[in-house]
Amino acid sequence: MNKKYFLNLLTMMMVAMLSVGFTACGDDDDDVTGVAGVESLYGSWQQTRGVAYEDGDFHHEKKVSADDAEYLRFDKDGNCTVMSGDYGVFDQNGTFSFSFNEESKSLRAGYQTFVVDGLSNNTLKLKYMYSSDEYILATYKKVSDNVWEKMPQ
Repeated sequence: MNKKYFLNLLTMMMVAMLSVGFTACGDDDDDVTGVAGVESLYGSWQQTRGVAYEDGDFHHEKKVSADDAEYLRFDKDGNCTVMSGDYGVFDQNGTFSFSFNEESKSLRAGYQTFVVDGLSNNTLKLKYMYSSDEYILATYKKVSDNVWEKMPQ
């Protein structure tokens, strides 16, 4: 085998392996169940899914498009800014002070309180309880602050 052929073959194999690696990592955090610290919360978030739990079962599960998504931005000064979408858990837009309790897995923003069902560096799951056994669960992915800055204010 000549050297040029071997290098071309090696390059193609590396490209193929890298593309498999990127594909495999796509939605790994959708199944996040643990709750990381408040540092993971800071930044901009876009809703990707919404589902309601009613009458002992899940209903109305929906993937949420970028156009219909609720967007959140948490900053280190203790503010949460909300741009509500069609399927989110917040009932109004605005900037609210927030507090996060990692131990009790609770997030309070403005007058609303949520259960943090999962939090990692890439995924946030907020549960809004509207009765003792019924809730809405919204899943968010962390997005670049550029996404936030390009949104109409």
